[in-house]
Amino acid sequence: MTSTVITREEFTPLVKTIVVPWTPEAAFKRWTTDISTWWPTKTHSVGQQKVKHLVFGSAVGERCYEVWHDGTEKEWGRITAWDPPRRVRYTWYPDRTAESSQDIEDDPTHVFVTPNLTPDPTTGHIYSWSEDDFLARFRKGRLLPIALMPWGAFGRMTDDDLRAIYRYLRSLPPTVNATGEVYRPKP
Repeated sequence: MTSTVITREEFTPLVKTIVVPWTPEAAFKRWTTDISTWWPTKTHSVGQQKVKHLVFGSAVGERCYEVWHDGTEKEWGRITAWDPPRRVRYTWYPDRTAESSQDIEDDPTHVFVTPNLTPDPTTGHIYSWSEDDFLARFRKGRLLPIALMPWGAFGRMTDDDLRAIYRYLRSLPPTVNATGEVYRPKP
């Protein structure tokens, strides 16, 4: 039986930047108030062909949701921070429960970079964690408000489910990928 060694070059984290020909005020409005003008509801919504329009609230606590032609409303999330045009933050859970939500935030000053979860001994974020350490961390839930992990969903997993994820991550080929601080100022 032949074994294959997989090697990968070290790489820098992916940062996606989109430059638009609008003022910050116009870009903020386009992303929020004008979401119905650009969001692809036919493919990226709960009701798809049933969707008449989208509503993005304009204050903390207000809803983001789709409205169907028959008046049915399907909630996507709730606004948790509103400071136009500098910042908007909201929960995100289309066709799921609020407990399974992800937090989405546009922070013009910082970026969240996913850590290396492979078992690389030099750059692997969880390399030194035991299976019990992994479970304990997942039971703590969200520690960074901007973290993209669906902590609500992970919190409902059984210990056996979490152990399976840990074992899967440990089975991956170690990959050298020094991501640095996970939450840091934008370059």
